Amino acid sequence: MRTPSLPIRRSLTVIVAVTAIVLGFTAIRAASAWTAEAAPLVAAPASAASIESKLADEQARSADLQDRLTAIMSQTDDMAAALQAAQDRIAADAAHAEQLTSDLTSAKAKLKTLEATIKKAAATVRTRTVSTVSTTRTSSGTSSYHDDDGEEHDD
Repeated sequence: MRTPSLPIRRSLTVIVAVTAIVLGFTAIRAASAWTAEAAPLVAAPASAASIESKLADEQARSADLQDRLTAIMSQTDDMAAALQAAQDRIAADAAHAEQLTSDLTSAKAKLKTLEATIKKAAATVRTRTVSTVSTTRTSSGTSSYHDDDGEEHDD
């Protein structure tokens, strides 16, 4: 077997490499054309103007949503402050109610004591007898009256 000379081998290697590259490029072009035919583009791509218009609309919508969110946050802060004030008021009212309960208990005890004293005084008044001494007429025509309650004479 005879080996060709070195310049011939190099030339053949270059020709084979170039042929392989050309065949690869041709295969890629044929595959892309075949794919384009199999899946055609139905909708035309959007224009830059329509994309810019949609972007402006979305930015305006975003700004509106941001304003709404800010308003909601403000309302939430107001409600949180109102809730805290209500809780503070409830705590103060509870303390006041406890004080009123204590005062009521004390007043009831005083009322019971006072009622007992009034009953005792009423019983004493009922049992207290007023003795009246009968009067006799003297010849002078005056009568004498005597009351044993210790008080002076009543006319």
